[in-house]
Amino acid sequence: MLFLQQGFALEKLQHIGYEPVSEQDAKNIEVASKSYELNIQESEYLGQPARVYTENDTWIAEVTKVDLEGELG
Repeated sequence: MLFLQQGFALEKLQHIGYEPVSEQDAKNIEVASKSYELNIQESEYLGQPARVYTENDTWIAEVTKVDLEGELG
């Protein structure tokens, strides 16, 4: 499980190689991170997006892992 500091969730997500699945997921993360610490829980099923939860275990969004090396190369 990865934790995202309150207020910096979207920037941190991109830095560690995740991106929101949809625009609505991005908005949910941005709004929730103003009030809560967030955490990412990987799916136990291969190929499924990870889920983003608030500190009180409310599921708010899905994110996928991106290949940072491919983007930088």
